[in-house]
Amino acid sequence: MSAMSLFFLLLVVLVGVGTLAFAVLVISRLFDR
Repeated sequence: MSAMSLFFLLLVVLVGVGTLAFAVLVISRLFDR
């Protein structure tokens, strides 16, 4: 496994976690009215 593919994998994981956290935040705000 090259460093470039490892870096790309890490970037994908970070973007996925960030998107998931943002979705959870939006959903919790919607249900918190």
